[in-house]
Amino acid sequence: MVTVTTTITYCCGTDDAPCFHFGLSQVGGITVLGLGIWTLVDKSFMNELLGTNLFLGAVYILIATGAIISLIAFFGCLGALKEIKCMLLTYFMIVFLIFVTMLVGGILGYVFREKVHTTMEQEMQSTVRTYAANRAVKRAWDDTQERLKCCGVNSPLDWKNKIPESCCRTHSEYSSFAKCTEIPGNIFTSGCLGVTEKFVKDHAAIIGGAGIGVACLMSRNQVILTVKTSLHYFLTGCHTVECQKCIIECRIDCRVDFKDRTGSLFIGCKQFDNDKYLKALNENKASVFLFPGPFNSIGWTRDSVGQKYSDTAQAMKGIIHPPTEEHLPPACNCLVISFDLETTGLSSDDEIIQIGAYTYSHASHRTSDFSQFILPATRSIHPNAASVIGLEVRTGTLHDSRTNTIVPTVSESEGLLRFLNWLTSLQDGYNGVVLVSHGAIFLDIPVLIRALQRASMTENFFQVVRGFCDSNAIFQEDKYRRYKSLSLQHLYQTIVGERGAVHRALEDARDLYQLLLRHFNVESLSLAIPVLDSCTYTSQCMLLYSNWRQRVDGKMDGLRVIVQNGKEQSEKKKTVVLRNLVAAGYDIQTLSDDYSRSPSTRVFKKQLTERIQTMKDTYENYLLDTSFVRTDEVVRTVVGFLKRNQIP
Repeated sequence: MVTVTTTITYCCGTDDAPCFHFGLSQVGGITVLGLGIWTLVDKSFMNELLGTNLFLGAVYILIATGAIISLIAFFGCLGALKEIKCMLLTYFMIVFLIFVTMLVGGILGYVFREKVHTTMEQEMQSTVRTYAANRAVKRAWDDTQERLKCCGVNSPLDWKNKIPESCCRTHSEYSSFAKCTEIPGNIFTSGCLGVTEKFVKDHAAIIGGAGIGVACLMSRNQVILTVKTSLHYFLTGCHTVECQKCIIECRIDCRVDFKDRTGSLFIGCKQFDNDKYLKALNENKASVFLFPGPFNSIGWTRDSVGQKYSDTAQAMKGIIHPPTEEHLPPACNCLVISFDLETTGLSSDDEIIQIGAYTYSHASHRTSDFSQFILPATRSIHPNAASVIGLEVRTGTLHDSRTNTIVPTVSESEGLLRFLNWLTSLQDGYNGVVLVSHGAIFLDIPVLIRALQRASMTENFFQVVRGFCDSNAIFQEDKYRRYKSLSLQHLYQTIVGERGAVHRALEDARDLYQLLLRHFNVESLSLAIPVLDSCTYTSQCMLLYSNWRQRVDGKMDGLRVIVQNGKEQSEKKKTVVLRNLVAAGYDIQTLSDDYSRSPSTRVFKKQLTERIQTMKDTYENYLLDTSFVRTDEVVRTVVGFLKRNQIP
């Protein structure tokens, strides 16, 4: 998740919350300081009996840090009010160190609390023997026995007929200790170990709990203040007469704002209504004020501070980011099955012609495969796809053009149901299934999920299929660049051996499984293989990804004119150029408008570069699929198109 901060300035006031959080830190520091001093003074009479400096060390740590945090909280508040970045950064670094120190101090208190009995008994037994010779020990024993009304370690017998006067309940009334012992029951009968242990534990619980509590409070405040003082940009309220009718319905004490990977902005617990805000921008009822920060390249610059931009709405609305990557845990006992689809084209909206799958079940010690041909509802296959896979539709039936025979088919829903039944039959002994395909992210997964949605089978399918893996990502991460191409054909011939150009789903699935076995040098595939696990996404993540791809593909169609004349670019590069533009929030109209308004081509190129690079630095991952093309190549393609078309 990417954190974005907005400080809301309303017509009815401003947000002074930062000093409130600094004040909390200061109060917490004073509290720990006071408790530490109280504990140090209150237990001083028994220092010689504790036999360890651990508890005392914890108290000193908390006293020192409590005093320091109380002092620096003032400077933190001053830095927030004056917006002095250096002072704030220094404050945050010191607070982090203090947080660790106070946490250690609190934990030491609790650690000692659990070890009090053994440590104290050993030390108290040893000090009994030095009672007469050591004045400090004698004073500690006398003070402890008088104050806690106890005698000896476990009982008066520990003194072996040399019971000190401090064991006598009323020894001050007698001229000699002998007269004190003549009265039955005048000697304390309970040992000092138990009552001293309880005394120390109570103090340790208080001071340790306070230290940990204040440390956690400080860490919470630091997270909030780090977010709130980032000053990425400010959103004012709106220019309506009544402040209560502002588009952004958040009180002045609103807390942390988040922007998630789907682009939704949250304020406190209330979702920010982006559409309403954009509408307000267009109607000049709201303003955008931008301050220097990482998000300047969303489309505003330092020069636009304080200036209203109604046309910024479209740029904000266009920004599209993929869902957060979510992986299955390595401990997931899932059966890995390779699969492949033959489709009517290369678009995620195309239909399935064939489903092929292959696996080796370690539980049953046998291989299993699946193949099913499907008659597309559109009764058509793109000519390019038909020539590659050797399948075409004639008079309502599927023909194999290689053998000139009719291929038995079923409907899409029936084919998916048969596939699901086959998967279900294999999951005995496993917690579910993981489907792996080569280049699955780009075609197979979106096509499969949309087919499942059309058949209303998504929920049942995902009860069996826990996740999806794209084997292309496995080889793309190869650090040594050993492969000239990442195609299944080239990888198989490089790693396994000769392979015929079959290009049918079952054969591709079987060959992919063998390729991965040889690559990982294993007998069967599982998520225990770290690289395989890191390239596997949960089914829910892929469902969100498929929906996101549908939006992206629709926006890319409008931008395709930019790369039509790019003869020097491969089709792959052209597609990735468009993905970069869509992910950065552009459409063809926004690019044309920005270019027309820019005072020079150099300024436009700089703004475009900053915006795309920010997108890459912030969001780029395997799902976004933008890394194949550098920022400068995207900018060069766009500028070349705009110049060729003589955009004014």
